[in-house]
Amino acid sequence: MNYLEISSFIEAKKKRKTFIEEELRYVNTLTSHIRADKPVKWYNNFYL
Repeated sequence: MNYLEISSFIEAKKKRKTFIEEELRYVNTLTSHIRADKPVKWYNNFYL
């Protein structure tokens, strides 16, 4: 692997990491809302 391949591989890893962090943040918000018994009508299709 040359330098360009390595750097693009690292960039792809970083993007994937931030994407996963966003997903986790969404799920954590969702579960905290459910625990707090907030209305979850816009989450209905998430639980089908």
